[in-house]
Amino acid sequence: MITSLQTPENNIHEGLGNSGCHTPIKRTGKAIVLVDIENLIWDHYRGGFTHGDVRLVHDMIVARVGHLQPDQVIGVCHRYAQPVIDGWGNGWGSHYDIRQKSGKDGADRALLDAYRELSRKYRYDTVVIGSGDGIFFDLAQQLKEAGTRVITLYGRGNIAQKLELVSDIALNLNVPAPLKRAA
Repeated sequence: MITSLQTPENNIHEGLGNSGCHTPIKRTGKAIVLVDIENLIWDHYRGGFTHGDVRLVHDMIVARVGHLQPDQVIGVCHRYAQPVIDGWGNGWGSHYDIRQKSGKDGADRALLDAYRELSRKYRYDTVVIGSGDGIFFDLAQQLKEAGTRVITLYGRGNIAQKLELVSDIALNLNVPAPLKRAA
């Protein structure tokens, strides 16, 4: 059974097999965060996002998993790379890498490619998936089977049920919707 713990500050779903009690996310070993920034903050009203949106989500991610000091990889379509470059900050002292790929699921594929590349060099004990897209289900399932902790952060793009079920923790960032301007 999936436990949902909701407070004004967060919305956490702990995955199958957990005790149902919220356990703080503890730092154990090396971590990586894979951020599909478009999935987390895409604004359908504006047809994109700003560097301010990027900074807001960056700060939300740092507040929740920054203590893990993860390697950071941000996936984005080349058309929206500039707001990411302008808005993403270091926050927790490790380097970050912006991967650009266009086309259908371009940012997702860029993140999957980056993880495959980096996991040849490093063994990650915790993988944070900053996206609710179902394309990450296979990776999350393989990681879980290998004993890696999987944390999923999702925002405006919501979360695929199968990804939520396989995650150790699924955390809604509760990214506020932008205010609509009067005509």
